[in-house]
Amino acid sequence: MSAVITIPVVIIGNGPSGLSLSHILSGNWPYYNGQIHPDELLQNKLNQFGQETLLKQNLEELSDGLNGRSSNPVAVLFDQLHHPNADLGLDMESCLTWRFDSNNTIPHLVLGKYSAGGSWRSIHKDGRTLGYSNWLELPGYRMRDWLNRRIPSKETGTLDRLDLGLVRHYYADYAKYMQMDKYLRGGVTVRSVRRYNLACNFLNDRADMNSDSDESCYEANVINGETCKRLHPLNSTGSNLDSDGEEEFDERSREDSHDKNINWIIDVEDKDGDVSSSYKILASQVVLATGVYDIPKTLNIPGEGLPFVYHRCPDFKHIDLSSNTNGPILVIGSGLSAGDTILAALENGFNVAHSFIQKTNDHSLVFNRLPLSFYPEYRKVYELMTCTSRDGCDCYVPFCCYKLIEIKFDGTCILESMKNLERIAILASSVVIVIGSSPDLSFLTDSTIAGAVQNGTYVDYNYQSNPIKVDPYTYEVIDQPDMYAMGPLVGDNFVRFITGGAFGIASSIVKKANLF
Repeated sequence: MSAVITIPVVIIGNGPSGLSLSHILSGNWPYYNGQIHPDELLQNKLNQFGQETLLKQNLEELSDGLNGRSSNPVAVLFDQLHHPNADLGLDMESCLTWRFDSNNTIPHLVLGKYSAGGSWRSIHKDGRTLGYSNWLELPGYRMRDWLNRRIPSKETGTLDRLDLGLVRHYYADYAKYMQMDKYLRGGVTVRSVRRYNLACNFLNDRADMNSDSDESCYEANVINGETCKRLHPLNSTGSNLDSDGEEEFDERSREDSHDKNINWIIDVEDKDGDVSSSYKILASQVVLATGVYDIPKTLNIPGEGLPFVYHRCPDFKHIDLSSNTNGPILVIGSGLSAGDTILAALENGFNVAHSFIQKTNDHSLVFNRLPLSFYPEYRKVYELMTCTSRDGCDCYVPFCCYKLIEIKFDGTCILESMKNLERIAILASSVVIVIGSSPDLSFLTDSTIAGAVQNGTYVDYNYQSNPIKVDPYTYEVIDQPDMYAMGPLVGDNFVRFITGGAFGIASSIVKKANLF
């Protein structure tokens, strides 16, 4: 049986972005709680709200005049409301309170390749977060409350940096605490997202499936994220043949299932153990919340596919130390992931050779932009890179302004100088290439979503230099009505700003649904 599910909203990605948006669409709306905000202009605006939800407000007017570390004004607004004066290192009370009303629920599904948490669920390395603990929390469940439940004996302040592994567990527990199971679908791979009226004559295809075939196409209506147990056959117009209503249907969901409110067709493969099934989802709105860590970037050089070459920081605890007698770990890259890899390798007894193409005084080097006094571990890496470490380190050798051009079967790595093209050979036991990553947007069949025209030339999507272009107040993708993007895809790489994207998208969706 080939199923078709109809639901108003589909969120692709179940990391912090997808979870925070699901929380709001589940009927949890933000309100101003009366807490005085230190920004006088913003406070004057807040005084006008009374008991109205912030989702109803004009976000362009509300965010006007605010400054912060995000280029998206609504992200800055939400951060100012939830973490007033956070950039000054202050831990002030939030100006938000959350109220649940089942009448405000918008049926939706959150699709993820794995269980809730997104890329955080795969983090196994040691280390601490870049931001304070309360900057990593999601709406409705304070990090300090979660820590008190999980580690009652540990005193952790909101201005502490947490172990990475702890944060991974927080996001998994957040989904359970917020009772999101009915909205979450793990083990799901999205194969394509197509505009409904351009989807290869889908209705004709569906009619062909219904005729002279043992398999029929069905529509499973979804109410509040729960697929109905009884499937309803479709007629040629896509409406329900069964009109008795019963308890699974309400009027709004019946209207949502009509073709006139369907904008997207999502082809999905759902895998449960060794069993996989494919189906289609018809939706009014689609939200891209995939993050940007799906596909590690590569150098595209000879030997990069050899078994001792990694493109993510490996678990050094499970690498045979005896192999290190053949040479050091060669680390390629100059970002924080490279720094984490160097620290992990050194802490586990490996020698490290480190090749990077930037000069150490280059402003674009991330270590030159971090307050190193706040990040002592990265200060250590920077001192190693610049050979200014007071303690010295015989286990680390930097190769500044060198690039890797070839890896041979025996572990010999050829480095080439960026200055004079001089080449040197290093015999390495393993190679770790950590030069960034990209999102997997292969399911987008319309290439204009994943790229842009700059100065007359088509430029592929890049979350740093060319993020997906969205309306700054609704996060709706430019030239793609009813498609939204959030999180790192639009340049918000920190969780404290990701939740602002959820706020902006939810405001747009509930306004379209006329829930006020």
